[in-house]
Amino acid sequence: MSVMLDEIKVNEFCNLIFQTIDTLGHLPISLRSKESTPTKLEKYPRLFFGYLQRYEDPKIAFSEWESKLLRDTPGDESNYKKEKYFPVLKSLEKWIDKNPEFFQGKSKKILIQHLRGSLYSRIFGYLYPRRELSMIVVDLLKDKGKDINYGIENFENIIEGDERVKDLQIKFSNDEWENIVKDAKRKFIDAKKYYENVLNEKPTENVEEVNNNE
Repeated sequence: MSVMLDEIKVNEFCNLIFQTIDTLGHLPISLRSKESTPTKLEKYPRLFFGYLQRYEDPKIAFSEWESKLLRDTPGDESNYKKEKYFPVLKSLEKWIDKNPEFFQGKSKKILIQHLRGSLYSRIFGYLYPRRELSMIVVDLLKDKGKDINYGIENFENIIEGDERVKDLQIKFSNDEWENIVKDAKRKFIDAKKYYENVLNEKPTENVEEVNNNE
């Protein structure tokens, strides 16, 4: 592989990292909250890059990072909710296995340097359309006089045809948009209590952290 990075694959890699962290509840629900500082947003991606730099074998780096993520994620009776967490972790692990050229020699060094320099813009770019879409759903539920459960059951139908949604969607390919909708809906369900408070105009303080780790 040349020292030029394949930006499409770099985006795939980053999005899988962000999706994993978000699914495990380590990214803020609101981009306006005190949890949305660059330091907090970048914590776990930078930790992963550090492991990649430390270990020659990316599988070992991933294993160390995975263990840290799970240790930092509150457990429950389902043992870290395997049915929810492990599929996204496995997707990232498979991507690493399929793209070994990114993690070898000079290519790895360039990749890590590039990602460290562009991390904040990438993670904000990942979160913004997903969180914005969920807030649009809340606004539409208010307009329709519907409750949060209606929003969960009809998430895709509610956003169909809304001008704000169209303005978001036009910036992405069809595949990218499909993933954005899936991710947004998953967080909408996971953070049901938070969005229900927003819908009912109740305080959301101290709710975000609870929802992120439920």
